[in-house]
Amino acid sequence: MDAKVLIALAALAGVAGPAAADAPSAAVPAQSPAPRPAYQCPTAVYLNCMPPISADRRESCAKDYLAWVQTHCPKTQIVH
Repeated sequence: MDAKVLIALAALAGVAGPAAADAPSAAVPAQSPAPRPAYQCPTAVYLNCMPPISADRRESCAKDYLAWVQTHCPKTQIVH
């Protein structure tokens, strides 16, 4: 068998050669991770997330943002 036939058979069988490992897959497009929002620490010492949460405070009391604040803003205290 010549090399082209062997490569074709290997591709059908799912066996990848050295060049196949480097090539991007045509079946699954590469996806980049979603960009993280640009968060900033609150200017106030206390972040009021006591219910009921008004429309103007919903973003600042979102679960993802609160987790980020707890990790990155040591001077901020969250009130639940």
